[in-house]
Amino acid sequence: LATGGLATPLMLDSMSLDVIGRALGMDRRTAAIFSGSSLLGKAFGRSAPKATGSGITGSYGFDGFSGQSYVDWKQKGGWFRSDKRGTQYSALDSDLDQVLDRAGTTLRKGAERLAKQLGIDISKQLSAVRVNIGKLQLDADPDKAQQQIEALIATMIGQLSTESVMILGFGNLLNKGFEAGDVMS
Repeated sequence: LATGGLATPLMLDSMSLDVIGRALGMDRRTAAIFSGSSLLGKAFGRSAPKATGSGITGSYGFDGFSGQSYVDWKQKGGWFRSDKRGTQYSALDSDLDQVLDRAGTTLRKGAERLAKQLGIDISKQLSAVRVNIGKLQLDADPDKAQQQIEALIATMIGQLSTESVMILGFGNLLNKGFEAGDVMS
């Protein structure tokens, strides 16, 4: 395992001794102790990356959801190397993406129908609404993760309903104790 820099000659020599030890019939552990490669690996190496959390990230609005899945990871460093952390992003599951998109676009259609009855055009205002969810870390338990996604959808619907009521000019009804869903229906 060549790491570059000052440790490279040491690592190559110890790795060569490791191979020689195994060729002489030593088991892997004994050969690593004999060659010093295990000690050098602990001093200058890193462990395999381990996931520390995963979930979804992105933003939503009346045009739907725009986001992706993520996995946060940590790679523990050796004695002379610091830990390394990072995030790997990937495409969101298509079924989940469709469900999240549908929540926003359905509310848009309802708000535009009401706006049309009132004789006003609110399409630009609706398109300007975006809410960032940050990183929503999902539980490893699928049932709990499902509950978290359902809570996200409920929050989306509540916030977008409130935004549509405000855009339509009925914000004063919210101040009088009405719920956004009641005003929209």
